[in-house]
Amino acid sequence: MKKALIPALSLLLLAPLAQATNMNLNLDEKCEMTLPHDMRLDKSGFTVADKDKTLMRYQDGTLVIGGKTQSLSAQQRQALDGFNRDLRTSAESAARLGLKALDLAAEVTTGVLKDVLGTDAADEVEAGLAEARVKLDSKLHEQGGTWYVGAGSWDQDNDDFLGKDFEKRIERAVQKSMGNMFSQLGQAMSSGDGSFEENIQAWADNLESKAKKIEAEADAKGDAIKSDANALCGQLMAIDKQDNAFKSQFDGWVEVIKQ
Repeated sequence: MKKALIPALSLLLLAPLAQATNMNLNLDEKCEMTLPHDMRLDKSGFTVADKDKTLMRYQDGTLVIGGKTQSLSAQQRQALDGFNRDLRTSAESAARLGLKALDLAAEVTTGVLKDVLGTDAADEVEAGLAEARVKLDSKLHEQGGTWYVGAGSWDQDNDDFLGKDFEKRIERAVQKSMGNMFSQLGQAMSSGDGSFEENIQAWADNLESKAKKIEAEADAKGDAIKSDANALCGQLMAIDKQDNAFKSQFDGWVEVIKQ
């Protein structure tokens, strides 16, 4: 009974943490979009590339696609300037969204989880979150006023962001929590006033109560993250609409975002 109960409760306590981290770029289904190419976004324009090969570039009012300069009207330049601003805004929103979710997950880890599961288990999760921050920064970051955005998915598929390595971290955290959980169980058995079964049940109820507290706190703070995700969704939808419009205006236009 004890061997089955303890891992189950450990997973119960870690579930809100996994939920919090999965909110980073988790958008509505209608926002399941992919960036086919890398992008560099500065105030004067944008570059679309595959690694070091430039496919399309708009800079200071000049649009070059596949090495060919496009003829632009004043209205088209205005539209492209607005498109660039929208791209920069969405990149900033996505980065802020990811960091908020990771901050929430870190807060959960350093709070109740460390107290309940033990320092070793919490440290394992914290290490996974640190790795996730590095991945987020490599995928999406700002330097000297320029945003660098890596190709990939901006939808519910977070494998590229947290990855299976993070799942393994969670599994190791559960394993490392066993010692701390057995220690707490031993204390509960020796200090309780009831029978053996009653003491174990009281201990289990206490852990479940703490798990629900973690989940409630994550849900409350997650509302703001969900609001930001919905706002980002709207930004991405607008960009996708503009992107499609440019396809019919410019020969060889390189798709920036794909739904």
